Amino acid sequence: MIVIASIHQPATSTYLLFDKVLLLSQGKSIYFGPPRTSQQYFESLGYPHDPFLSPPEAMLQLVNADFDSGDNGRERLEKLIASWEASPERQHLLETIEPGENKDDEVRRITAKRSHGYPRALLVQIWILLHRMFLVTRMTVPFKLIS
Repeated sequence: MIVIASIHQPATSTYLLFDKVLLLSQGKSIYFGPPRTSQQYFESLGYPHDPFLSPPEAMLQLVNADFDSGDNGRERLEKLIASWEASPERQHLLETIEPGENKDDEVRRITAKRSHGYPRALLVQIWILLHRMFLVTRMTVPFKLIS
């Protein structure tokens, strides 16, 4: 199952739960890949991580040119876009997708193998749902013993 979520400045604990992140600025790709390697990617481009900022906050500050005075932000953004376009990470991504049926379209299919079916057995899924329902009911309706 593929889930797409748009999130702005998530907590680090939430950010690290994602399998892949796509960082965009002004409609252009800046980074796509695992969240744990994003910090290394930007450090390899000459942008060291600020230890006082969370990784998501540091990335947003890096790619947001709107609040940067002067042309420094625009130049940095152009450099980041060009770096992504030439990066081995992008080349690997392009190799894992193939063009759609019509070569003129930008439609692409992922060629990587995907698992089929559910990762958990049906009884385990039912148990998880019942447990969640119990927790929600327990939190919203006070539990009273009938005497």
